[in-house]
Amino acid sequence: MFHSAGLYGRDHTTLGEYEVVEVTPNLAIGISMGRFPKAYPSTDPNEDAVMAATDGEITIMAVADGHFGHDASHRVIEAIEGSLSSLANEPEAALDALLATAESAVANVSRARTALTVCVVGETGLAIGTYGDTGYRLGTKRRSPVVRGETGFLGEPDAVPARIQRDLSGLASMTVATDGLHDFFSIERLAVSRDGAASAALQLIDGAFEGGAGDNIAFALHRVVGVG
Repeated sequence: MFHSAGLYGRDHTTLGEYEVVEVTPNLAIGISMGRFPKAYPSTDPNEDAVMAATDGEITIMAVADGHFGHDASHRVIEAIEGSLSSLANEPEAALDALLATAESAVANVSRARTALTVCVVGETGLAIGTYGDTGYRLGTKRRSPVVRGETGFLGEPDAVPARIQRDLSGLASMTVATDGLHDFFSIERLAVSRDGAASAALQLIDGAFEGGAGDNIAFALHRVVGVG
């Protein structure tokens, strides 16, 4: 049985406020409209959404940043949350199923476009798929970069997700986030301590706010047990 949580931008439309949810001591999510107004026009005040879930064998994290409003991002995250019970335990197979679910959620919906990053972590490895300008960071004891998608946005014709698969060796944490975090906080500075994922999530919010946070922020963070 999965322990899961989701946060949606439609529920978080006040500048300077945020919410962090601890799914487990090693898994947390966060969202905020941002600290300051966006420097560009947008359809909805907060177009981000995020979810995370674990059943003790696999962990799923997904973050989305909608275009032309929050409809597409919210549809996708809701669909992912609703599909957990049928997932395989193998990361690559689970990622295939989740990306197919996301694609179906926006198919044939007018102007449904969203950036999306999905990360599936199993006992021995992980698999990640990324559309658009959301991104991820695989945390190690050394400084490691944020990787963003280079492909089109989910919902665009012929868009294909950038994908990686790797083992867990040397990893202390995984973070997926929208560009509202990456643009205002150097996530490479984050140290995920034994205090747990919720404490690290608050560090991310504080860092982005201190950096000017002029965009919506959503992220999920998973700490690898026994490392960090």
